[in-house]
Amino acid sequence: VDDVLDYSGEHSGKTLAADLREGKLTLPLVLATRRDARLIELVRLIHAGDEEPIEFVRRRVVESGACGEARNRAAEYTARASSSLAVLPMSAARCLLERVAVELVERTS
Repeated sequence: VDDVLDYSGEHSGKTLAADLREGKLTLPLVLATRRDARLIELVRLIHAGDEEPIEFVRRRVVESGACGEARNRAAEYTARASSSLAVLPMSAARCLLERVAVELVERTS
């Protein structure tokens, strides 16, 4: 979810596209390049120090639906993790783990 906010979290307090600038290949970027291979060359340019295409790539990642898919995957993993916790006896620690997992996947900032 943190990687999604790097592309779409205008009100998150994060510098948008910081991961992209730093050369990090995050799930939203990978998904977007699978949908639009033309982004790969732009990403190479950015990683070589050209900042001009950053905003274009950021917008294309969001418009491609990659951020939504990454959020959906996070929700699926969270649901599986919560199910795994069900075998543990109810306790403050179990409740805390469940709540942290849900809050992380629902994070918008």
